[in-house]
This record gives sequence, structure tokens and C-alpha cells, in this order.
Amino acid sequence: MNIRLIKKYSSVEVEGLLGDIESRYGGVDRLKQRAARNGCRDPDMVDDFKVLEALQKGAEFYYESVKQEPNVAACLTPKRVEIMNYIHSKNVSSIMDLAEDLNRDYKNVYDDLIALSKSGLINLKKDGRCRKPILIASKIVVEFG
Repeated sequence: MNIRLIKKYSSVEVEGLLGDIESRYGGVDRLKQRAARNGCRDPDMVDDFKVLEALQKGAEFYYESVKQEPNVAACLTPKRVEIMNYIHSKNVSSIMDLAEDLNRDYKNVYDDLIALSKSGLINLKKDGRCRKPILIASKIVVEFG
């Protein structure tokens, strides 16, 4: 069984990606010059150039990873799927807020988030004294066979 995690980058994440590419090469024009001069000898540069070109034209950016671990599928209980759906649809600022919004006990929500984090389905980003749950994928596809 394969679990495909697909993440669509938000406009803020795309801007960050563009900034990373631009800082790596000293700007967009410099990357274009280096790609033209070096041709296809540096595949990473060519990839960055193609990504940059597409994003500047307004293309959407997706990241996909495949997990083949059986514990990922076992981790997807109905309550955990409910948590992931909620995080996907709302801006959750903390585990406490999530527990209150779902009308669930904090410890149970926390335990579910730790299990989802260990399975690579969410990140728990430290934000001051709180931890903010962030969904890694906007789409999860389970493939059998």
C-alpha cells in the first residue's frame, strides 16, 4: 500500500520559494544568465529556472511524496481524519484551540496530533509557548496493490 501526500503551495509559500531561488542565485536575471550560459550542465539550476519561470507565469506549485509505511494507514482513525479536515479548513492557532473547537479533551487531541506527526502527516510548529498544528498535505491518496 502506498500513501501519496500531495501539498498545494499557498501564495505565501510560493513567494518564499521564489525568494529562496532568487537568493540562491543573486536574483532572477542572474539565474537566467547563468542558465543560458551553462546550458543543461547543472540540472539543479535548470530545475530552479524552470520552476521560477512557471511560478512567475502564475502556475500552481505542488509537492508530492510517497510513504510505503503501513503505520501511516493505521494512523488514519476517524478522529484523526476529523482533526486533519478541521486543520485543512480552518486556521488553527494552537492545540488548545483545536481541542476546544472540536469539543474534545486536550490530551486526546494532543495524543492524536503526536501520532499524526510521527507518521509524517502534520507538523507541530512552535509558536511562542504554543504548538500550532500544520497539515503537511492538502490531499492524501491511498493506493492499493
